[in-house]
Amino acid sequence: MKKFLVLLVSGLAALAGAADTPGSSSRSCRLLYVQAPLDAPDKVVLVVGKDTTNVDLPRLTISSTRAKLPAGPVRVYAATKAPTKTEPLPADAPFVDIPEAMSDSLIVLLPTGQPGPLAFIMLPVEFNKTRAPEGAVIWFNLSDRIIYAKLGNAGVTVNPKGSALSMPTVGVDEPYDVYVDASPVPPETETVPVVRGSWVKESRMRNLLFVVPDPSRTVPRILSIPDRLDPEPDLTPKGGNGQAAPKPKVEKKEATPAAK
Repeated sequence: MKKFLVLLVSGLAALAGAADTPGSSSRSCRLLYVQAPLDAPDKVVLVVGKDTTNVDLPRLTISSTRAKLPAGPVRVYAATKAPTKTEPLPADAPFVDIPEAMSDSLIVLLPTGQPGPLAFIMLPVEFNKTRAPEGAVIWFNLSDRIIYAKLGNAGVTVNPKGSALSMPTVGVDEPYDVYVDASPVPPETETVPVVRGSWVKESRMRNLLFVVPDPSRTVPRILSIPDRLDPEPDLTPKGGNGQAAPKPKVEKKEATPAAK
């Protein structure tokens, strides 16, 4: 897909439902470091209450490790190592508050440009994208502006810190026009263009679009993460040569005459 957006490659994240009973929650979170600097660490420790989890920070994918979250609102800290009684969590450790309603959260890390292994801010988004079909575009707006987008004939409005899904109404491998605007902030009086271009609806692909603040300009930036769908599983039994196993033969038996 040709566009001026920053392209990354991501893995899949499954939807995790929140349990009603405290302590038995199946909620979890993963990390995505957007535009990580070259000296960024390859892992961090997430601290949730007294629990700690080592989470990987790959450069171009979502973390494969999940940190479990309890039910209810929760604060998640990032650290370089697990805190102890002698070395407690630093007072300036970055953190994020996960709302109670957020069951499968993706914590997006944005670099601050400052030195240090934890020089990032943490922003949470709901990552329930497993229901999105082929060709869908999933929006995550981490900016303070409302985003108005039109992909082909499909329009969508994404509120600040919100998410939305849009479905371009074209066939696979067909192009569609893209118009993305941001709501005005004073002294602006009209919406501000963010993207003008043409994208292609690719086979077996979904796109995750993150609208993030950009300190180098007044309008936010859009980061696109292509998400390739796994092939449909082939449920046909196969033999040792990889070929479909032959169907078992059913021997026909002649009926036994009923006893007179």
